[in-house]
Amino acid sequence: MKLVCPGCGLTASAELWADDAATRQALALILGLPGPVREQTLSYLGLFRPAKRALAWSRVRSLATALRDLTSRREITWKNQPPRPVTPELWAQGMRQMIETKRGQDRFDSHGYLTAIVYDLANKADAERESRAHADVARHARARNDDAAAGGPGQLPEEVKAMIEETKKTLGLRR
Repeated sequence: MKLVCPGCGLTASAELWADDAATRQALALILGLPGPVREQTLSYLGLFRPAKRALAWSRVRSLATALRDLTSRREITWKNQPPRPVTPELWAQGMRQMIETKRGQDRFDSHGYLTAIVYDLANKADAERESRAHADVARHARARNDDAAAGGPGQLPEEVKAMIEETKKTLGLRR
């Protein structure tokens, strides 16, 4: 069976690729990535291919190892900024963004640019979550105030109020 690399166009037999240890290890690493990340990986790794040369399988293995380490994190940090929660979906989104904007341009040596993009995405997602949480708190506070103004669940029944006043009088307490 012949396989064609979608990143570089190399055509070779499946047996040839399976016989090379670096190839097997790189493919195993890629297959072990989270689904959304795995779907973007081959195109993303194409951004690392040197001009006029194919990307060596040992380099693919190294890049895939670093990508696995990055995408397995639950938090991301960037340049002394506070950590932000991150998901595989955000990593995949960052990879797609790089693929769409950087295809045919400069080649990359590390995942630093991806990390910067994903940190920005995670920061925005975290700000949106916080904004929604504040809106929920405000909505609940308004609902409680509306209930209290309408004599609803936030108000004490008249019998309870009367009992409290009677207890205060009995104990000689003032308001």
